[in-house]
Amino acid sequence: MQSGRSFRRTAEILLLGTFALLILAPVAALLFEAATPLTHGQSWRTLLGHDLFANLLATLELAALTAALSLIAGALLAGLVEATPVRWQQGLEPLLLGSFLMPPYLTAVAWSLIAGPVGLWNQVLGHGGLALAKLLYALPGMAIVMALHLTPLVYVMASAALRGVDHRLIETAQVHGASPLRAR
Repeated sequence: MQSGRSFRRTAEILLLGTFALLILAPVAALLFEAATPLTHGQSWRTLLGHDLFANLLATLELAALTAALSLIAGALLAGLVEATPVRWQQGLEPLLLGSFLMPPYLTAVAWSLIAGPVGLWNQVLGHGGLALAKLLYALPGMAIVMALHLTPLVYVMASAALRGVDHRLIETAQVHGASPLRAR
C-alpha cells in the first residue's frame, strides 16, 4: 500500500514538473528576450509605452466579441440541430464539427487567401471585394473568423445540455398549450 502511494506521489511530481517545464520555460524565455536590451533603457519604454493600454483594450474587445459571436452561433446551431429530425442530425454534426480537424492558423490563412486584399474573392469581383478584405483585417472580421473556429466547441456543449433535457417535459408543455418552439 505504501509503495502505491509513493509511486502515485512520484508520478504527480513528474507530471507537475513536466507541465511547469512546458509552461514556465517559454514564458521565462520570452521575458528574458524582452528584458535583454535593458542596458539601453529602451525596453521598458517600449513594453510600457503609450500603446500598451490601447493594445490591451483591443485584445479584450476581440476576446469579448469572439466569445459573444461563438456563443450565439453555437447555441443557435445546437437548438436547430436538436429540433431537426434524427436522420438529419447524422449528416449535420460532422459538418459542424469539421473545423476541429483544422488548426486555427490554417483557418486564418484560408480566410486570407479567400477574402484578403489579393484573395480569390477580390480577384473574381475586382474592386468589389475590397470591402470584404477591409472587414476581414479589422476587429469585427478577426472576431468572425475566430468565432467560426470556436462555434463547434460551443455547439458540442450546448447540444449536450439540450440532449439532457427530459423530452417528457417538452411533451407536457405542448399538451398544456405551449407551441413547439416555446416548449423547447
